[in-house]
Amino acid sequence: MWEVCPGGSSWRVEQQRTYTYSWLHRNIASATHLQGEGERAEEQFLRALEIEPLWSDIAWVKANTRWPPALEDAFARFLAIQGSS
Repeated sequence: MWEVCPGGSSWRVEQQRTYTYSWLHRNIASATHLQGEGERAEEQFLRALEIEPLWSDIAWVKANTRWPPALEDAFARFLAIQGSS
């Protein structure tokens, strides 16, 4: 069953789109950081945080993703760099 917001747009479609965009930016941030592209990684991470602030919590990330350990570790290192900046 679709829930509709005033104005006729679908709330669920918007929520899914927002969720997907957040994950997309976060994935790009992790992968580009792993490849040594720090500036691009930071840009993508900031976009992900605008959509979903929980990406700054590594415990939440590990509990809510199915990343391989190397990607989790890279993201944790990236968060550590962000925290020290």
